[in-house]
Amino acid sequence: MDGFEVALVVALLVFAAWYGRPSHRSLFRAGLGFAYRYRLLIDDDFAALVMRAERWAWRAHALVLAVAAVVFAIAFQAPYDNVMAVLPPVGAAVVAARFVVGVAWAGREFPVAPGRPSVARVRVVRPSDLVHPVAWCCFVVWFASALGAIVVGIDRHQPAAAVTGATVALTVVAAVAVIMAWCRRPEPAADAAHLFLQDAWRASRIQQSLLELAVVGWVLAQVTYHGLGPESGGWQYLPLASGWAPLLALAVGRDRFRRRLWPELPATQVVVVGATP
Repeated sequence: MDGFEVALVVALLVFAAWYGRPSHRSLFRAGLGFAYRYRLLIDDDFAALVMRAERWAWRAHALVLAVAAVVFAIAFQAPYDNVMAVLPPVGAAVVAARFVVGVAWAGREFPVAPGRPSVARVRVVRPSDLVHPVAWCCFVVWFASALGAIVVGIDRHQPAAAVTGATVALTVVAAVAVIMAWCRRPEPAADAAHLFLQDAWRASRIQQSLLELAVVGWVLAQVTYHGLGPESGGWQYLPLASGWAPLLALAVGRDRFRRRLWPELPATQVVVVGATP
């Protein structure tokens, strides 16, 4: 490995260590940012639960970075073409694994205290309540792009493009399945504010998933473009175009759950979670 490759692997390991053992101050700031984005005022007991949930999210990021560092260290020992054939599908597979871990942990972040009565929602939560239709269009675009990469890889004898396209297609399908399961999973809550906190957390995790898929989609676009070769023409704009779709989805769907599930709440009202100060 040359100097740049060594520096990249070391940087990934350093960030993995930082995310794996976050400080109390870092978790507090992350929880404070979450509360600010979704207009929440959280008491000490629930703040501790938010920080615990943030800690698990950070550790998931640490796992992704550590796996990426190991894969890079192994792949950099091989020729460049082999590296390009291995890294994109491995990256997509790691993101898919994060989705599986996320949905397995979902619903356990903010449990009801033992012996305390719980409330139920009067209506069934649908994926459309948390995910804007533009985001579903992004999924369609990513899946179609993945199929296109498979065709390009087979036609141009580019195994990197074909394998990456197949892996990204499976990742998109996994992401859709996980988000739908996440939206429909019932979660016990102590009161309405507790239920709102859970909705806000799920919305934040879905936004994070969209951003991770955006990175995967951008890598897919890059691999497809290079697989097309010099005669690709206007396809050089494919990587740029693939980055705008998730940003649009985030912009139009940030507070969708609040409008759909909590229409009685004014847009600027702060929700107090836990004891009233």
